[in-house]
Amino acid sequence: MTMKSKYLVVVIGTLGMAGLQSHAAPPRLPIPSPQQKVDYEVTLPGDAKPLETLYGTMTGAAIRFDAWPNTNGTVNFGLNWSSIRAGSHVYISASEVDNAGNRFNGAAAIAVQNVVVKEGRVEFRMVVNWASPIRISTDILTINP
Repeated sequence: MTMKSKYLVVVIGTLGMAGLQSHAAPPRLPIPSPQQKVDYEVTLPGDAKPLETLYGTMTGAAIRFDAWPNTNGTVNFGLNWSSIRAGSHVYISASEVDNAGNRFNGAAAIAVQNVVVKEGRVEFRMVVNWASPIRISTDILTINP
């Protein structure tokens, strides 16, 4: 059996007015996700001020990785990536993904827990509340101050 690895990499240069630089392939035609019920939604007013403003030069990168094995229950993951430094801020989100690679908000509750940042590596726990193994996709963002 051959497992295909699919991921999207976004390189972040200096954060500021320039924003993010994407080196991803052009987007495919969107396939609509099933209709989702939103329990809580907030829209901040246009004049809402952040508690802190980021200044200076920062670098980082983001990757979408959806080649994890199908899983359920509590599972520990490790990702080795040279873009991660011991002092990096690493943020991870996870969602279900269908066999065509489309992310969707399904019935399984998924939580990312205990993110541990090390030099060249991030370790994290995912709790996938579903009776059988399902396909998961993660987005991992690292910011290096």
